[in-house]
Order: sequence, then C-alpha cells, then structure tokens
Amino acid sequence: MSGKRVLLISYYFPPLGGAGISRPRAIFRHLTQFGYDCHVLTVKPVLYRVYEPELLEGLDTSKIFRSGSWDPARIMYLMGVRHVSTGTADKSTVITKRFFPDAKAGWIKPAIALGKRLCKKYRYDLIVSTSPPISAHLVAKKCSQSFDIPWAADFQDYWVLEKAEVHFESAKNKQKARQLLTNIRSSASALVANNESVGQYVGATSIIPNCFDSELVALWGTPTRRDRFVIGLFGTIAESNPVDPLLKVLDSIKKRRPNLFSKIRVLQVGQVDLRWLKQQLIDYEQQDIFEIRQYQSRKKAIELLSDAALFYFGLSAD
Repeated sequence: MSGKRVLLISYYFPPLGGAGISRPRAIFRHLTQFGYDCHVLTVKPVLYRVYEPELLEGLDTSKIFRSGSWDPARIMYLMGVRHVSTGTADKSTVITKRFFPDAKAGWIKPAIALGKRLCKKYRYDLIVSTSPPISAHLVAKKCSQSFDIPWAADFQDYWVLEKAEVHFESAKNKQKARQLLTNIRSSASALVANNESVGQYVGATSIIPNCFDSELVALWGTPTRRDRFVIGLFGTIAESNPVDPLLKVLDSIKKRRPNLFSKIRVLQVGQVDLRWLKQQLIDYEQQDIFEIRQYQSRKKAIELLSDAALFYFGLSAD
C-alpha cells in the first residue's frame, strides 16, 4: 500500500501533551516514514491537563486538520480557561458520565463535517481512528460509510480501564455502550488493540503494542551518585493512581532501618494532585525525602529521572 493516502482520526493530538498523545503521534509519524500520505483529523485547541507544542516539531503540520467542537474542554478553552489541575480532572469523571458515549460527544458532528470534506477532496484509501475517546470511532464510522472507505479501529487501554459495565451508572447507558461496541466490531474493516487485554475485551485480533522513541531512549542515563538511592515516581499521581503502598514501605524502612532510610530520596515527575500528595506526605512524615518536580517535557523528565535506580507505578485496585 506504499504511497496510498490515510486519514487518521484522533481527538488527542499535539499540542496536547502527556502519555496519551504518544500513540496517535507515532501512528502519524511512522505511516509517513513508511511511505503513506497520512493526514490527521483532530480538534481545535481545548482545555487540557498539559500542553507540549514541541511535539509538533518535525511533523508536517500542513497535513493536520482541526475541526471545531462543542465538548466541555473546547468550550472552556473558548472561555479563556487554560489550566486544569489533575485533581479537578479526576473529579470531573462524575460529570463526564452524563455524556454518551463520552465527554467528547460534542466533537462528533463538527468532526464528521470536516471529515467528509477531507474524504471528498483527498479520496483516502484507508481511515484509521484511535480511541479514546469513543467519539473518534463514531466519526470514522460515518466517514467510512459515507465514502465506502475501509476503516481500521484502534483501541487503547481506556477500553479495559473504563469498561462500560463499570463506567456508566445507568443500565440504559451500559446497554447502549455494549451495543455500540458491537456496532463498531461489525462496521470496521479491522480491529486493532495496543495489548492483549484490550484485544480480548473488544474482540481485536491484531495487536500493535505502543512503541518507544529511539531518539528519547538514547537520552537515558544511569545513576552516578552512590551517596543516595533515588526512587522515581513517574506519570500521573492522584487518587486513581495511589502512592500509598510506596509510602507504607518507606515508613516501614524508616522504623526498622533508619540509616538506610536517610539515604533514600523520591523524585516525582509528572502530573500530580499536589494538595492530595502533600497531605499524604504529611500523614507519613516523609516530606523531607520527596522532591516534587511536577510535569516536565519529555527530555527534561529523562534528564531528571536518569538519576533514579528504581521506579514506582501506582495502579488502581478497581
């Protein structure tokens, strides 16, 4: 299929930042590198946890098309709001459950309208949509059916982290969500997942794991100091990604091996609910060993975390 034209539909795309941007950005980059003429349909600027405009560097922005939207994040941006804390974002889940199929539903109609114009103009050979949000698949489905273009639906971790039977509260929406997944399965030409668990849940037989950026990997170093042991606390830290297990282990070391504890430092890099984390540290009396750096660019994060000998990742028990 070398040289053929592909439309990638993804709500999350630079200048939005964070881990969730990596997969759609990689799809765009690698399809282009392998000879495909890849275009992106995404959303205009929205309110988001973090922005990384540097992720647009090296990309052909003339092939990135942005539609308007009536979803809350876009509306808040138009109202002048530019920052939202991790804690606020996590708590907003209660509100987003009121939307179907997700809080980006207001993007569907504007995106379909732009998608149809792009399909008519560029005559794509393939449409690829990556989710979350679920809304991206609905945009792709409509464009695919309107122009009889094959469609590959890509599913990420969200589909097992926020299963319909858990995410939605009403029986009606649970049933609608299950039916929606069935419709996506029957309509898409191919189903792709980023890991086996997601693949089993959605019925995808093609598994394409998330890749890594070889240029960024080359920047990683090894700890050089021997007078302290650094634990890296990387990624989003909030109630949904608990740090309590780590604090309990450190508390045990503090009581049983105080000399060892005095050499431990914890370096936090990433999105964090500061008020929540600081209260946790006060409760365990561990403020002095934590260095909180919050969100950093990818290169800066690697520079900082190269000093870590161990990494901690908190996972929800749900």
